[in-house]
Amino acid sequence: MCIGMILADATTAEAGGAVINDSAGVLAVLLAVLASIFWLSSRPVAGRVFKVIPALVFCYFIPTALSTAGVIPVECELYGWVKHFVLPASLLLLTLSLDVRGIVRLGPKAGVMLLAGTAGVVIGGPIALWIWQSRLPEDAWQVMAYLAGSWIGGGANAVALQQNFGASDAAISPIIVVDVAVANVWMGVLLVLAGRHAVVDRWFGGDTSAITALEQKMDAFQKRVSRIPSLADLLMILAIGFMAAWLAHVAGNEMVQHEPFVRLEGILGAFAWKVILVTTVGMLLSFTRARRLEGAGATRRGSVMIYMLVACIGAGADFNRLLEPTAR
Repeated sequence: MCIGMILADATTAEAGGAVINDSAGVLAVLLAVLASIFWLSSRPVAGRVFKVIPALVFCYFIPTALSTAGVIPVECELYGWVKHFVLPASLLLLTLSLDVRGIVRLGPKAGVMLLAGTAGVVIGGPIALWIWQSRLPEDAWQVMAYLAGSWIGGGANAVALQQNFGASDAAISPIIVVDVAVANVWMGVLLVLAGRHAVVDRWFGGDTSAITALEQKMDAFQKRVSRIPSLADLLMILAIGFMAAWLAHVAGNEMVQHEPFVRLEGILGAFAWKVILVTTVGMLLSFTRARRLEGAGATRRGSVMIYMLVACIGAGADFNRLLEPTAR
């Protein structure tokens, strides 16, 4: 699949009746929505709303409202292309600036803390499903997989798990509200604790010197490599991101055709391997000079791709279908 196909006026949009059916028009509308949201969030008055309701919520539900109203289609080839190629490209750009050595130097306590948090989500999810199974639809585990991915690794990981386990965009719409609400409450708790971190550290006997050193190192790195991106920088960022996404796509599809990967397909499908491969490549590139592209805005470009992904997911989940997963 090439970009020309995605942007062609004749692109299929199976949800007939939409005012804008071609992918080029849909892309223009979604980009305009995202640009408007972040412009409003930077305004003194309108920005107050975004302090209460995160921009992410609007990036999801405004496209949902547009598809429900028939302005853009519920199903469009653009959405699939963004999920399968833009998401992996964004993952690579977001991992490109990792300081793996610095993270390792944080010591075993940091690793144990990370694994403990991950284990809590992985174990707690099935327990919650078991407790409430009589009131949940049969495919609730797919939605829980999305939520687990969000809590463990953020939005990009959540979408990766959604695609791997086949949760529909309509099914995850209610869970996104829960996800954002819980995240905001927890963020408030963290902000309160952060303001009293010295007391908390003394209480738990915590030594944050390694974290402080890593923060200072990352800050120094950002200042050292930060620059106004040139045309060559921007083209290099896009080339690395999409080349890695395409190679991971090809490799992932090929892997699931052979042993021992065939046996794992129910757990790790082609999309999951694509995500694993592209993040691995991103981590490896973080040891090379490619990491300096962070100074030209690699992470910011990756973030733009993530928000584009969120908008496409929202557009594919119209309000008329939100109640479908609630019936057992």
